[in-house]
Amino acid sequence: MATDVDKTAHNARVCVIGPGRVGFALARRHQLAGHKVTLCGRSGGDWQQIAQAAGMQSHVGSDPVGIFDRYLFCVADDQLQQAVDQFQSQLASSLKSTQTPILFAHTSGLH
Repeated sequence: MATDVDKTAHNARVCVIGPGRVGFALARRHQLAGHKVTLCGRSGGDWQQIAQAAGMQSHVGSDPVGIFDRYLFCVADDQLQQAVDQFQSQLASSLKSTQTPILFAHTSGLH
């Protein structure tokens, strides 16, 4: 079954915030579609080794990690505002540095 992810250009830069089951599944799907994926979490853990073994970059914390075409927030509904606040400077940098549209999406990792 084809998805919108399949139809997009290769080499998109994707930042997935929330390394849980939903976040990792979306990160992996984007990676398999040919995109460069960075998986971000608020604390370190086993997810880092799993991401690296899958060929993804991993990042802990909210410091800027690059410029991305897509930001996928895979956190619980009640944690979305905190996640956006933590990545505020990162998001502002991306918006200032590109003329192309940036996709921001949220899918709840809990509810």
